[in-house]
Amino acid sequence: MAEFVAVDASKHQDDDGVYLVGVALEVSSGSNFDEYYFEQVSDFVDEYDIELGHNTIKSSDVQNRVPTFEITKAVDDIIERLANNPAIKNIHITVGWFKDDVVIGEGGKEISGIRYTDDYLSQFFPIITLWDFHRNTADWDDVPDEAWLDNVQGKITKAWKYVGNQFDLKIVPHGDSTYPSLSTADLISNNLARTLPKNKDYDELPSAAHGTVTGEYIDSSGPRVNAESVSENHENSDHIVPTHRYSIQSELHFPHPAMFIYDDIFSGFDQRVLPQTDFHAYARKWAQDNAGCVVKMEPHRLPSVVRSGDHIVYTRGTDADVPKLLRDLNPSKDIHILSSDDFLEEMEYE
Repeated sequence: MAEFVAVDASKHQDDDGVYLVGVALEVSSGSNFDEYYFEQVSDFVDEYDIELGHNTIKSSDVQNRVPTFEITKAVDDIIERLANNPAIKNIHITVGWFKDDVVIGEGGKEISGIRYTDDYLSQFFPIITLWDFHRNTADWDDVPDEAWLDNVQGKITKAWKYVGNQFDLKIVPHGDSTYPSLSTADLISNNLARTLPKNKDYDELPSAAHGTVTGEYIDSSGPRVNAESVSENHENSDHIVPTHRYSIQSELHFPHPAMFIYDDIFSGFDQRVLPQTDFHAYARKWAQDNAGCVVKMEPHRLPSVVRSGDHIVYTRGTDADVPKLLRDLNPSKDIHILSSDDFLEEMEYE
């Protein structure tokens, strides 16, 4: 009956500028949340004839696998189903943007606000959303001390330090296609980023987001909804801009066991290929079943990240000697190594 916060974010970009939409879900029971989610997704994929290698769905699955003339209806349908999950206590929405020039880092580098939003803030906006959620909802009731975020990167901000002291953080590569809670946050944030009114000032977008969710998706007995904005005019804007040149080191917050996928076939060709395969979907299912994560293996980073019980799976045609050597060079860790063929055989058997 774990209670936690799940956070994901999306980006809207057009000729006029860039803004970000983050969604934090306060979940009262992980097991109840998942049970409801899987029932709704099962019905949804049957109705729209969608094949999923894993039992989670993200916004790109709907956009890529539903006929274009049905996408709007399908998106509204799945969000209405999932946003009314009885295990969701609160939905917190954060809309973020910078328009004025921004000075970042210890060296005082100045860049445009649009570029800052697009290239910097978007990388760690789930962190900003979690920070904003805690600041605005901490006095409502007892806020969970565990938070799960879809993968983030970037430099250290005061907001990062704040949430690091308030939450036990789990940062999940491919989180929105691994865990039901992050999938739900992804679907809501992506839809808001695509559909919020284009004729409104950015300052009006939080109210529009609140109206969209409460007016179009949430039942009267559904979760509480809150929406705020963060920008250069925010009273704590200094928390949103990086203050150090050091990175947040998201890999230190990966949930374990982790499955490190070692592949040198697609890495130089198109890195989007592997995550679309059934193999990767089965890997994410393994991660969900074991409360872990799936991540691309980078040999130079592995020794500082790997833990006993982690797996390294190498794809067919990839040099198996590399993961085996890394295991031999880290004898204090119990690392399981197998080929993608062996892993698929195990999953099919299960």
